[in-house]
Amino acid sequence: MANNIDEAREALVKRHWWGYGMAILISYALAGPLLRFTPPDVLQLFGLFVAGVVFAGYWGLIYFGDRDAKYMIALALLLAVAASVIATPMLNNATADSEANDRRCLAIQRDMVSAHRRIPDGPALFQAFGCRPQGSDPRLFVPPTDREKRAGHALPYGGYPRPQ
Repeated sequence: MANNIDEAREALVKRHWWGYGMAILISYALAGPLLRFTPPDVLQLFGLFVAGVVFAGYWGLIYFGDRDAKYMIALALLLAVAASVIATPMLNNATADSEANDRRCLAIQRDMVSAHRRIPDGPALFQAFGCRPQGSDPRLFVPPTDREKRAGHALPYGGYPRPQ
């Protein structure tokens, strides 16, 4: 009898374990761009709560039906609520910071392609803020040089000597 219960618990854990892995991968892929805008201490606290949810949920699944399992499932639900309470403002702040950074990057980009630069170290700032080109400004497209066309790929400085 005990062997059948253990086998049933093992099958239950194996069936749900891949779901945990997929949930972690999907949430990492969706939250990846926002991770650089979240404060590390809040992110660490969120990670601890999520780890507690996984541990308590795993324990509750293994010993489902026992008296202690009910407490573990209740603890997992409580930790999940706490993690969502932390995640909501964390993601809102990260989204706002990301949008502010995009606006700052767009201003630097527009200054870099303008005829009269106001920011002398614009390219360094553009790279330091982790900016990426935005919009469809035709001035951002640099046609390939003849040497690059013959080589079939981009060359440093278009294949010409480095400007002094």
